[in-house]
Amino acid sequence: MLDVIDRLSPDGLKLWNACISRRFDVGYEGSDNPYPWTDLRWTHTTWQFTPPVLLRMAQANASFVATIYPISDN
Repeated sequence: MLDVIDRLSPDGLKLWNACISRRFDVGYEGSDNPYPWTDLRWTHTTWQFTPPVLLRMAQANASFVATIYPISDN
């Protein structure tokens, strides 16, 4: 998505900057498991937000949000 934002035309960039919310909202499932790394559905490498990626988000006038959802037994 950041690559797309970087390639916006001047008019497209005006539209992007006029947005009320420019948010990268990543959802994670929470767990009662005290050792989440043993849960095979998720590993620490699934999402890596390195300083350069976070810097690009800031340069795009965007924010990062992490939403944690409870794991449903259904």
